[in-house]
Amino acid sequence: METRSLGKLITGFLKYYAEDFPYGSSYISVPQKALLSKQEKGWASDNPDRLSIQCLIDPGILLPSLHSLDLT
Repeated sequence: METRSLGKLITGFLKYYAEDFPYGSSYISVPQKALLSKQEKGWASDNPDRLSIQCLIDPGILLPSLHSLDLT
């Protein structure tokens, strides 16, 4: 296994997202653990140079359960 310093790993991570990530055409899907096409998702016209990340939890599923909590 190759070992690199933490500094080099962080630098590589930042360089990728600053210079190489295809912001205009791709988004990060956390549930699918993949880089996917914004065009297929219908997000191509929404600020093409913005980083897009698909939510891990569907807010529609989470929010109804939060409304039922009694916090008093």
